Amino acid sequence: GYDGLGEYDPSEGVRPEREVVVGDPQIRVKEKERSVTSILKELAAIQQQGPQKYCILGTRHCSYLHQQIIELLAYALVLSGNHVYTS
Repeated sequence: GYDGLGEYDPSEGVRPEREVVVGDPQIRVKEKERSVTSILKELAAIQQQGPQKYCILGTRHCSYLHQQIIELLAYALVLSGNHVYTS
């Protein structure tokens, strides 16, 4: 099946030689199931909560295109009744 891969078996996945620890303490979070149904339920829950407060920081370090996207998203948040704070 996998000619030219040597001893590598793709079904085993790639495992690093050592575990990289970032942050202290590092907390493992159980991954949620990502299905269309669960995503739609989360979206509905967010929309039912009413206006929220959002803070957007550090956008001057983004590319111009990303700044425009962030501005558009912030505008949409404000139009939908949310409060947006920027730096």
